[in-house]
Amino acid sequence: RAWGDELFQHIHDVGIDPATGDIFVGDLERNIVRRFTALGEELWRVGGLGREPGFFDAIWGMSTDSSGNVFIGDTNNRRVQVLTRDGELVREWDGFGDERFVKPTGVFVDADDVVYVCDSLAETIFLFDAEGTPLERWSLPELAGFITEPEDIVIDAAGEHVYVAEVRQHRVLHLVRTP
Repeated sequence: RAWGDELFQHIHDVGIDPATGDIFVGDLERNIVRRFTALGEELWRVGGLGREPGFFDAIWGMSTDSSGNVFIGDTNNRRVQVLTRDGELVREWDGFGDERFVKPTGVFVDADDVVYVCDSLAETIFLFDAEGTPLERWSLPELAGFITEPEDIVIDAAGEHVYVAEVRQHRVLHLVRTP
């Protein structure tokens, strides 16, 4: 199955609602988030170009938590925005404590609702709880031993194996989390 229309211009990422199977699609160029059924029926769309909460400037990454909230890397606004499964703004944050995002790109929410945010130009992955409270900061040059530019991230179901799409060296980084 495939679907699309004139509103799709530059899709960078998708998320899935774990309770309904609905799909969230973010368009980097159009700056909108759309929700579809698994069969491609559009349920709603939100956003548009802007700096105000609920608007976007370059949607890069997105993921959902166990409640169906959608976490969005709003790259050029240098923040993460969180929407409910119904498209209502819940919260936003723009960095890790006093450290502001430079270029937040990939976003992944694991099975424990830990939010991982790739900050591509900062060469860092930040970990937050679902409320946006900072948990950990991973410096990829320190972990990998070379300069990096992480743009996307996924984690296995056990939370042990972390895979990072790294565009500077054109490779996938495999990190192993230990308890």
